[in-house]
Amino acid sequence: MCQWKPVSEATWLGHRTLPAPASWWWLRREIEEAMNIHSRRQTKANLQHHYLAGFLVDDGEMVELQSNDVVPVGSRISVKRVPVDTKYYKQYCQRMPPTHEQWWKMNEDERLSAVLNMTFNDMVYVGDAAKADLALQVQDPEFDDTLQCSACGRIGHGHWHCPKKREKGFVPLSKRQLPHGIPASKLRTVASEADLDSAYKTADGRLVVMK
Repeated sequence: MCQWKPVSEATWLGHRTLPAPASWWWLRREIEEAMNIHSRRQTKANLQHHYLAGFLVDDGEMVELQSNDVVPVGSRISVKRVPVDTKYYKQYCQRMPPTHEQWWKMNEDERLSAVLNMTFNDMVYVGDAAKADLALQVQDPEFDDTLQCSACGRIGHGHWHCPKKREKGFVPLSKRQLPHGIPASKLRTVASEADLDSAYKTADGRLVVMK
C-alpha cells in the first residue's frame, strides 16, 4: 500500500491508503474519486481550470509524479490542485467548436482535423437544438434509388432523412393501423406518390389505400 494526503494537511492519516505498486495515472483517478471531484460538472471545471498533481515525498523532498510513473510500495504522496497554464487554457479550452451549419459545409479532411483537435471542453459542448433542426432542413439528402423510406414509403432516402417527418401532423406508416375486416376488394395498391400520405402497410409489406 501507499499513503496520500493533500499538501495542505500536515499529518498523514492511516486510512488514506491505495494499493501499490501502481501507475500514478491510476492512483490519481482513485484519489479524485475519494475527493468527490469526479461529478460531470466538477470534472469539466477541473479540466478547464486546474488538474490534480501528485508529489512523491522522499527524505523530505517532493518529486512531481508523471502519468506513467510507478508508485512503489510504502510511498507517501502529497496531492494538490494546480491551475492550468493560462496560455494553454485560452488556446485549447476557449475555442468554440464548429456549429452545425459549419459542420455540413466542411469536407471530410476538415471534419477529421476538427475531431482530432477536440479537447474535453469541445466534446461536452451542446449545440442549439433549433439550429440543429434547421441545419437538417436545409441539408437535402442525396437521392438513392436503392433506399425506400420506412416512414413515408417513398424511394430515394432513408427514414433518418425523411422530409415528411418535419411536417406537422404527419403519421409514419408504422403508426397507421389498417382497419380490420376490410375485404381485399376494397383496397388497391398505391399508384401515385400522393397516395402515400394516406397509405397503409400490409403484413406482407405492400402499400395499399382504400378504393
